[in-house]
Amino acid sequence: MSWMQQREAIRRAADAGARPRISAQGSQLLPLRDHRLQSVLLSRPNGQLTRAGQFFFGLTGRRPPNRQFDEAQPLIRDGASDYILMRGGTRKLVRTLQPNGQYHVTKLGKAFFKDKYTEWLAHVPVIIRGRRRNGNPYERHDYLPVTTLELGLSRQNDAWSEAQVARNVKEAVLRQLGQPGEGEPIYMISGEVYFLHPTNEWAYSSSSMQVIDNRVDTQIRLRQPLGALREVSYQLFAGDQILASAFEERRDMLCVPRQLAELLKLPLQEVLEDFNSICPGNWQQRGVSPAEIRTFCVWRNAPMFYVDCRGRLLDSFQPTEKEERAVAFTSWNGHAFFYRSARAVASCDESEQRPRYRRLRRDTPVPEFKDWQPWDGEIASGYFWTEDIRGVRADLLAQGHHPKVSTRGLCEWSALRLRVRGGADCVIRELCEDAAVLQQWTERLGVPYRGQRLAGASLEVFLHLLQGRREDTRSRREELLAQQQGMCKLCGAPIALGTFEIDHVIPVSQSFAGQQLELQALCLECHRTKTSLEGNHSTTLESRFCRFVYQHYAASPRLPPLVFQLQKASTCAAARFPLPVFSPLDCIDPAEEGKLADLTWVELPCDRRKGVLDHLPYVGRGWYPKPACAYMLEAGLAKWSHFKWSLDATAHVDQRCLEQVLERMEQNWPEGEEHYAKLAINSLVGLFARNLELVYSMKTSNHEVDGEGCSWRQTFTDSAGRRHWDHIFVTELLSNSSYRPIHDYIMGAEYVAVARIRQALAEVPKRYLKSIKTDCLVMQDVPKKHRPAVERLLQMSRRDGTPVYRYEEVAGLKGQYREPSMEAEPIRAKPPWRGVEDPVEHCLDGESLLLTGFPGTGKTHLAKKIVEALREHGDTVHIITKTHAAVQNVGLGAQTADHWARRNVRDGHCSATWLVIEELTQLDTPLWADIACLSLNKKIRFLLLGDFRQLPAVLDSFAGAEVCKELKDSQLLHDLAGGWCHELSERWRFDERIFEFLTWLRVDEPEQVRLLEAVREARRRFPRRGEPDVSLVISHAKRLQINERENRRLAPADALLVQYEARGAVPTNAPQTMRVWPGLRLIGVGGKVQKGTFLTVEAVEGDVVRVESGQCFAGPELLKHTRLCSAITYASVQGLTLRGRVWLYDVESPHFTLKHLYMGCSRATNSELLSVL
Repeated sequence: MSWMQQREAIRRAADAGARPRISAQGSQLLPLRDHRLQSVLLSRPNGQLTRAGQFFFGLTGRRPPNRQFDEAQPLIRDGASDYILMRGGTRKLVRTLQPNGQYHVTKLGKAFFKDKYTEWLAHVPVIIRGRRRNGNPYERHDYLPVTTLELGLSRQNDAWSEAQVARNVKEAVLRQLGQPGEGEPIYMISGEVYFLHPTNEWAYSSSSMQVIDNRVDTQIRLRQPLGALREVSYQLFAGDQILASAFEERRDMLCVPRQLAELLKLPLQEVLEDFNSICPGNWQQRGVSPAEIRTFCVWRNAPMFYVDCRGRLLDSFQPTEKEERAVAFTSWNGHAFFYRSARAVASCDESEQRPRYRRLRRDTPVPEFKDWQPWDGEIASGYFWTEDIRGVRADLLAQGHHPKVSTRGLCEWSALRLRVRGGADCVIRELCEDAAVLQQWTERLGVPYRGQRLAGASLEVFLHLLQGRREDTRSRREELLAQQQGMCKLCGAPIALGTFEIDHVIPVSQSFAGQQLELQALCLECHRTKTSLEGNHSTTLESRFCRFVYQHYAASPRLPPLVFQLQKASTCAAARFPLPVFSPLDCIDPAEEGKLADLTWVELPCDRRKGVLDHLPYVGRGWYPKPACAYMLEAGLAKWSHFKWSLDATAHVDQRCLEQVLERMEQNWPEGEEHYAKLAINSLVGLFARNLELVYSMKTSNHEVDGEGCSWRQTFTDSAGRRHWDHIFVTELLSNSSYRPIHDYIMGAEYVAVARIRQALAEVPKRYLKSIKTDCLVMQDVPKKHRPAVERLLQMSRRDGTPVYRYEEVAGLKGQYREPSMEAEPIRAKPPWRGVEDPVEHCLDGESLLLTGFPGTGKTHLAKKIVEALREHGDTVHIITKTHAAVQNVGLGAQTADHWARRNVRDGHCSATWLVIEELTQLDTPLWADIACLSLNKKIRFLLLGDFRQLPAVLDSFAGAEVCKELKDSQLLHDLAGGWCHELSERWRFDERIFEFLTWLRVDEPEQVRLLEAVREARRRFPRRGEPDVSLVISHAKRLQINERENRRLAPADALLVQYEARGAVPTNAPQTMRVWPGLRLIGVGGKVQKGTFLTVEAVEGDVVRVESGQCFAGPELLKHTRLCSAITYASVQGLTLRGRVWLYDVESPHFTLKHLYMGCSRATNSELLSVL
C-alpha cells in the first residue's frame, strides 16, 4: 500500500471512530476499517511515533503516547503504595496512602495522573414514605442514583484518595439539592416521598471508561506473581471446570507447580526443578508468574492458554509438535487456577467480548419460597433468605469466601451464590419485605411464589393470567365435521369422527385469555405437520422489530414521565384502542391522510407562546401512540400533514382481555392489603419502561488489574475491616424485543387524560395552575366562580360507573423536575434495492445478499460455491432451512431453522459470521423474529435464497393473530440483505418448455394468469405420459391410495411383504402395508429417521431391511419410522429436484392454487417427464 493510500485508509478509519489498540509488545496499532485483518503501526514499544502515527494524531487532535510509560495501564498495588511499569520494564512508585486517608503523589505520579479523571456516580441513601389505601403509613429504605434526581455524574481526579473523592462527590450532590434539611423531601413520585437518610452511608460507583485493548494489560498480568488460593470459583471464567486442588488452603506458595504436576501427571519434584531453572531468586516465597508458566510450557512443548475472568484470551503458546497435554489457566486476585481440560477455553479468543443476545425466558429453577430456609451462617446446598444481604457478604468475605453477587443494577443486590463441593449451590437471597403478602396473592392466582419483589411477581402473574387456556372442544366435533362436509380443511381428504383432530388456527400457546379462537377439523397428517411447523412461542405483549424499525422507533426517545400514578389499571383496561404487538414484518411507512396508525411520527411547528399544558399531549418531535394522535386531531392541535410516518402492528390485544386479567389481579389481594393493587400495576408499567438489555455482573478482587474492561468500580469493606474492589461489568445484550409500545400507549393515555383536564378547565386562569403532580393537575387558591368547571369534571364516569376524575387536597410538589420534552432524530427512508454483478466476489467482500430466481436457475448450486469460498476465507458459515428434506438437499452441515434458533439466538449466543437461509419463504414469522435479533449484530452477514413465487409458510401467525404481511415487501428483508440483490435468470435444471411456462404464469405480478386458464394450458402442454415415478398430491387420502397402487405395480416377485394391521379406522398418517426390495425409496417420518428425509433400501436380509445409512430395521420398526414416497404432498417437496416422471394430481381441489402449479411443475427435470392430470 502506498503512503497516499495509507493516509486515505487512516482518514476513513478515524472518521469511522476507530481507536488505537496496544499489542502485547506495547506498540500502538490502528485497525483499518476497509481492510480486513489489516492494521497500521502508530507507535513503537518505546512510544516513538511512526509517520502514520504522526499523521493520525495530527488528524484527530489526540495526545500521542508518553515515551516514558503507558498511560492506559492499570495501577499495581502493593500494600499502601501504587506503582506503574515504565517502558523499560522497571516498576516506579506513583502514590502512597497516608494515615490521614490522603495520597502523597510523587513527581512521576503527577505526570501519570495529569488529565486522568474518573466519573463518579453517587447513590443517595433515602427513606421512602407513603400511605396505604386504608390510610396507614408505611416506610422503606433504599438507594437512589443521583441521575434519577436530574443530577449529573461528578468528575474527580484519579490522584485523589477514595476518602477525598467521597467527600467531594457528597458535597457536590448536597449543594445541587439545595442542602436539604432533616424531614425535607428531595423527590416525589407515584405518591411516595423520598427523604435523605441521616445515618446510612452513601454508596459510590466510579466509571471505568478508558479504552481497554485486547492485550493492554498482558505484560502486567504476565509479571504478576501467583501464589496461594482461595474459594473464588464464581469469580472465574468456567469456574466449575477448575481443578479441585486449586481451592485447597496451603501455607506454601507452590500451588502452581502442584497443579501442573497433577494436570500433566508428573512428579512434583520434577516440576519444582524446572521452575528452579526458570525462575530467578527465591521464587518459592513469592510464587510463579504467568510468564514463567509460559516458559515452562515452552520447555515441555505443551500448548498453553491463559484467559481472564471473562474468557478473553490473554496469551497462548502452540508448539509445532505437541509433547504434553494442553495447559489452560486463569488468574484472579493474585492466584492461579488451572482447568481440568483445555476444552473449557476452546471458544476463547483475543477479540473483544462476543456479542450476546437476550435469552428466551425459560422456566426458572428457583424453588418456591416456602421451601427456603433462614440463613444461619452455615454453607450448605439449598436456598436461604436473609434481611441483611450486605452483612452476610461481609461475613463471607472475612471468612475467605468470595460469593457470586447477582445484581439488579449498580447498587442493588438480589442474591449470593457459593459452590458446595459434592452438592448443589448454596444460594442466599435477600428477603422481600412484602414476601408474606405476595406469597398469599400469587398462590390465590395459581402462580407459585419464588421470592420475587413486587414488580417481578406482578409480571409473572400478569403473563400467567394473560395466557390463553385450552378449552374442551369435544362437543364441537360433529359441528365442525358437518361444516367442512367431511373433508380436511387443509388438504380436502375425507375424514370421519375417529380420523381427525380439532385444530386451533392460531395456536393456543400464542393466544390471549378471553380471545375467541377459530377451530378447524384436520386429518391427522395435516394436524401433525402443522403442529411441527408452528414452533414454540408463548403469549407475550413484547413486540419484536426488524433492525430498521428498532433503531428508528424502539431506540428513539420515549415520551418522558408526566404522570406516574394515573390509575394505570384503568388506563390499560379502559383504552379506546386495542394494544398493539409488533412483528419483524411491520414496516415504517409514510403516513396516509385519513388512516390513523398504531404509532405515528409527529412533528408540529414550534409555538413558544404557549406552555407545555397547552401543547399536551405533544411534547416534541417523535413517535406518539394512537390515543395521543386521535386527541391531537380531535382538539385541533395537529393536522394530517403533521403526521409524517406510521407504524401498524400485526397483532392487537383487545381491551376486554386486559380487563379480565387486571380485575382478577386486583380482586385477589389479601384482606387489608388492597393498596398493593395500585402498586403492582405501577411496578408492572415501570418494568415495561425498563431497559432489559443491560446485564450487570460483579467480580470481587484486591487487584485493580483484575478489573480491566469493567464499566464501574466500587469498594466494599468486609466484617474484618478489609477493603475489596467490586469490578462491575455492564454487558449490553442484543435484542429486538421491547415492551415500549405498551408503555407508550399507557403514557399516551395519561398525557391525554391531563390534556382533557386542562381542556375542561380552560376557563381557569393559568396563575391558579401550579404543577402536574403524579396523576393530577395541582391548583391553588381557585376562586369560587371557577369551581363549577371542576364539579363538572367530577361528574364524568367510565362504562363501569367508576369516576374518571377525583378532587382532593395534595401537598405541593417537592424536588427538581424538568418540563417534559422529546426530540427524536428525523427518519430517512430506506434506500432502494441495488443489483450485484458478481455474487461470489460481492460476498467475499463482506456484504450480505438476497439471491432470487426462477426454479432451476442454480440458486442452491451458487450458494454452495459461495459457502465454500467463505469458509476457505476463514468465515464461520451456518446454513439453515425449514425442513429436514431441504437440509438433506443442501448438505454442507445445514440445520433446520427451528433447531438452530433454539441452540443459538434463543440461547444467547451465535458464533457465525455468515448465516445462509435457504428457501426463505418457508420460514414463519416467529423464526424471522429471532433472525431479526441476530441482524442487530452488524458483524454477521446474510445470504438469503428463495423464490417468492413459491409456497409461503403454513398458516403463519404471531402473537395470536394471522400474519398477512409479506416478507418480500418488508424492511426486514432489506435489513438482512443490506439492500443488495441478484436475480438468476439462466436455466440449468429443466428444458425451455417448463421454463417458458413458469414465466408465462406471472405469479404474484399484476398480469398473473387465472388459475383455471393456467391449469387448462398446463394440461395441454404437459399431457399424461407413461407411468409416474413421483406423484404430487394435496390430499393425504390420495397419497395413501397412490402409494399402495404404485408399490404393488413396481414390486418384484421376491419383495419382502411387511404387513400393517390397522386397529379401528385407518388415519391418514398411519403406516400402510408395503413390499420392500433393494432400490426402493422411502421417506422418514421421525424417530430414528428424520422427518421428510429420503433414504434408499440397500439390502433385504430375511426379515431385516438395511438402508443406505447403514441402519437396520425389522419389518414393524420400518413401518414405524418410514413411509412409501411414490406420492408426496406439494408442501414437502419445495426446494427438491424430483428424478424420473412427475405427475401433478389434485389440480381441481379447492385448496389448489397457482403457486402449487408453479412449484409442482418446477420440480421436474424435463417437460417430457412432466404430466398435469
